[in-house]
Amino acid sequence: DFILENLELSAERLTVGSPLTVSVITRRVGPDSARSVAVEFQDKEGNFIRRGEKPVAWKDGAEQEVRFEMNGLDPGVHQGRVLVEGGDGLPADDSIEFTVDVGPPTRILVASQEPVATTGLLFVEAVAPFPLVSAGRSGFTVTLDSLTHFENASWPDFRSIVLIDPPPLPARTWEMLHDWISKGGGLIVWLGPSAGNPADFSSSESESVLGGKIERVWRSADRSNYLAPSSLDHPVLSVFRRVGDSVPWQDFPVFRHWEFKPTSVGGDVQDEQVSPAVSFAKYRNGLPALFERMLGKGRVVIVTTPISQSADDPQAWNQLATGVEPWPFMMLANEILGYVVETPDSLNITSGEIARFRLQRHDLPTATVRTPLGDTFPVAIDQQQGSIAVSATRQPGNYRIQSGGKTGGFVKGFSASLPKSATDFSRLTDDEVPLLLGANRRIVRDAESLGRDVMNYRVGAELCNWIFLIAAVLLALDWWASNRFYAPRVGADPEAGAAEVFAESIDAMEEAESIAPPPVPSKGLIEEQVDKMPFPMPSDLDSETEYSS
Repeated sequence: DFILENLELSAERLTVGSPLTVSVITRRVGPDSARSVAVEFQDKEGNFIRRGEKPVAWKDGAEQEVRFEMNGLDPGVHQGRVLVEGGDGLPADDSIEFTVDVGPPTRILVASQEPVATTGLLFVEAVAPFPLVSAGRSGFTVTLDSLTHFENASWPDFRSIVLIDPPPLPARTWEMLHDWISKGGGLIVWLGPSAGNPADFSSSESESVLGGKIERVWRSADRSNYLAPSSLDHPVLSVFRRVGDSVPWQDFPVFRHWEFKPTSVGGDVQDEQVSPAVSFAKYRNGLPALFERMLGKGRVVIVTTPISQSADDPQAWNQLATGVEPWPFMMLANEILGYVVETPDSLNITSGEIARFRLQRHDLPTATVRTPLGDTFPVAIDQQQGSIAVSATRQPGNYRIQSGGKTGGFVKGFSASLPKSATDFSRLTDDEVPLLLGANRRIVRDAESLGRDVMNYRVGAELCNWIFLIAAVLLALDWWASNRFYAPRVGADPEAGAAEVFAESIDAMEEAESIAPPPVPSKGLIEEQVDKMPFPMPSDLDSETEYSS
């Protein structure tokens, strides 16, 4: 069996001009062999066009990674597959389909203190470096603005708003942020010294957005405190799994940070739908460092220390972005931003899961889904939520969703893949067989042991014919005894057999049917007999009177 598994994409959503990297793990069950692995893209008619091919030496039980890199993808939805050339007897694991979406860079609004070119520089260079922006390969387009004027910007044009070291904001601004996030926006807040007095910064309006409030500033005079995530399960931190414990967080100390207290259930917040912020990373001193919360369709991420201070500032709160080679900060900043702008669109799912998509328009009633087998079926569009949910995804392969025409419509797609367990045909060990089949099971390894086991189970089967013969003799004896010792019925001819009695009864019935019925006189004969009869006597004369006369 030639197996393809663990397909990974450099990104499900790419900006125009960015390369796409597709990697897959190959595994062989069986003798060594040589087969090529290819990557193909699907055109609008559903035909696959090959974009790359690499020879692979397959070895029994060995795993190896095959990687493809492609450039020049046009804007839009692209679907493809990685496959084993030639296939084998189990085609289900010979190919894996995938879907990517290529579009313009995501627009981000970054608001910081004056001068914005200095206070916002570290974050902007981390998520949108100038060389990538110049080459047209940056995933984000950043707009810098002041914290005193950012509310005048056109927020619907941006997917995310980043507040770096914000001061106490007016209640109206928090209300605007609440409405914007609830509709699908993503907010990032890097808390810093500009927050000032906690009583001035925190309010019911700010809690409705942040899901908590600041309490006090914690200080560490030495370099003993730094970011120390205890778990890398969160999507923001999962990227650090590749390096594991080798992330040098201790080289980027945190001297000050805010203590952020999530809103308690039944607190002062009036909105019943507001949930408290949840911590997903801590400092070495045990206090939370990063928080997140869901608000409607959007997300909020709070970092309790800023990134607006330069390296030569004696009052700097940390060295996250100003230490030597701060690559952990760059990864963290990009992952946080990518997390808050992530859409719920399901581009690559497991077979059987529900694929969900968010639309920017609400005027289309239905869409058409084309399955990997070429069939089509309609799916309703939730016009109120502006979303689509496709549940019929059990068939693995590429699905395409389309509504409207070439102008005024939209095209989306997703890919469904089988779980690894669905095609896992690894051989079980002797200890695993009883766990699956139960006790009292024996393993047959060759034809000789199979014959021996069958003969052992057939012990006693030689008596079967004799048992049948004895049963037949007993039935015959029972019939003979019943006819020999039981007296016949009274009146029955003991010499007559049943067949003779039955034949006589049939003959009697035929003779009875052969006797003709008496004739019925005709009408003329009846009238002739009536005329011959004497005339009736009067009723008022008796017999004596008639006799004397």
